[in-house]
Amino acid sequence: NNAVIVNESAVQAFGWTDPLAEHIYVGGDEEADPPQPEQALTVIGVVKDFHFDPLFKPVGPFFFDMASRDQHTLWFRCVYARLVPGDPKPVIDAIGRKWNGLTQDFPFEYEFLDNDLDAQYRAQNTLATLVTFFALFAVVIACLGLYALAAFSTEKRSREIGIRKVLGASGLTITGLVTREFLVLVLLANVIAWPLTLYAVHRWLEGFAVRTAIDPFVFIGAAVVVLVIAAFTVAYHATQAAWQDPMRALRADRGFPIE
Repeated sequence: NNAVIVNESAVQAFGWTDPLAEHIYVGGDEEADPPQPEQALTVIGVVKDFHFDPLFKPVGPFFFDMASRDQHTLWFRCVYARLVPGDPKPVIDAIGRKWNGLTQDFPFEYEFLDNDLDAQYRAQNTLATLVTFFALFAVVIACLGLYALAAFSTEKRSREIGIRKVLGASGLTITGLVTREFLVLVLLANVIAWPLTLYAVHRWLEGFAVRTAIDPFVFIGAAVVVLVIAAFTVAYHATQAAWQDPMRALRADRGFPIE
């Protein structure tokens, strides 16, 4: 009856070397009628640390109290029940009837554990959704800007592209030439953004007592994705300019009729 199981953090907090030889003292209310002395609870086991609070907090000392204070009093106030898949209502009703048969001091209330866990991290989920939305929005805006810049650049360089074609440059070579200039700028933008992103993510992770390490491959993967998107965005205009008739560009540049 008078037994407890503690976690590893409790053993460290008390400085025990042999926890199974230790006791925890609870109770002791001299103002009660009649006065209640302290009760020694024997430590009968140690479990590994687990998170009973959100991950914003470190794991603290914890113990499972299995002592029976009074055989006529319901000591526990909360139980966990694992339900099989299906309609939970019949099982919840049965648990409620059993609960109300044991005590009238605490009304039967229930909630689902996954909803509780979701509520603990709801703010983080909302933040993740907002970041994803604005990141996609920024990518779309950037692609529109790249599309316009590529159209402007190929139009301004139409004579150069025509001369290169006349001198024997292939369409693939010209496409790569135009695309490479934009990709260098995109890569430079990634290098500038990495330290700022690293700082922001590091500050966000500081709010968690237990946090993951920042994987550098995340930045590399993001850079590759952005480069691929930029390449496809620019390649459309670059390919059009590379495969058009070079004489059209040269004649238009000199003021001659195109046809």
